[in-house]
Amino acid sequence: MKKRTFQGAALVAALAFASPAGASPVPMAPIASASAKELESLVAKARTARPESFRAVAKLREDLPGMARKARAGKVNVRALLVAEGVKALPAILAELREGPEPTPGGRLAPTSRSWAIGLLEATGHWRDPVAIPVIEAAAAHPSAEPEVVAAAARALGSIATDDAERRLEALYEAQPQKRRALAPAIGACRRVAMGRFLAKALEGSVAEEAQAVVEGLGQVGSAWPWQTPELVKRGEGNDTRRVAFEALLGRYARAEGSLRAAIVDALWLVDWPEGPALARARAERDPAAKAVYLELAQKLEKSPLRR
Repeated sequence: MKKRTFQGAALVAALAFASPAGASPVPMAPIASASAKELESLVAKARTARPESFRAVAKLREDLPGMARKARAGKVNVRALLVAEGVKALPAILAELREGPEPTPGGRLAPTSRSWAIGLLEATGHWRDPVAIPVIEAAAAHPSAEPEVVAAAARALGSIATDDAERRLEALYEAQPQKRRALAPAIGACRRVAMGRFLAKALEGSVAEEAQAVVEGLGQVGSAWPWQTPELVKRGEGNDTRRVAFEALLGRYARAEGSLRAAIVDALWLVDWPEGPALARARAERDPAAKAVYLELAQKLEKSPLRR
């Protein structure tokens, strides 16, 4: 088999249309040469040691159109199918993302290629292996990356949740204002106190649709239920992260109107900070001009669906 490398950026047409075999399912920004060499070495070794994992990923790709035709509403959980292959499939998934499928005579990806690309990205985050970070970042950083792909890549980086992944998420958000509506909600998947603080700061100067996206991200990063899972409990950042998210949302509430104010209430309900109603009443006493607004909010927090 001819050796394939990770050099260069593979460009493809819009994901909703068929793409020729051998093309990456997503546009890829260039990655650093050191990372490219590491990936090339990882994939080459895996091809020799575990060729069956590459065959399994290829078969899933080929079977996807048929599965989509049989599935309800044409939706297939690609991520779950890939994760079921086990961590041994990670090199094959990274190769598929970076270079696309092996060339086959007449082979073509079906119109479900967007779902395939998103599933590939989300699966890379499942195993939390930092080796995947450069490829995930390259998918999000390409100028023509679709919002759904950007969000999937951000969720994958958030799942890896290392300091390096956090820095890259922050850099993506700062460098690409046009993608913030997709990035901000997905950044909430990186449940670390540092990301809570980053989103809190982002909310301060944001307006309109970007503000609504950041609010959604704060609701996710501080969401009470995930912080009760054993893995996140071990991280020991739950209370600090939830408090940061709650206070940022509370501080913006009085200045918000319409759909943004409603989104803040939803996010506050998700965070479900135990002292929430008391904090809203304390804010009412400190801010006479917004007293009625915060007292009304305190009542809404007490009637949260999570408190029933």
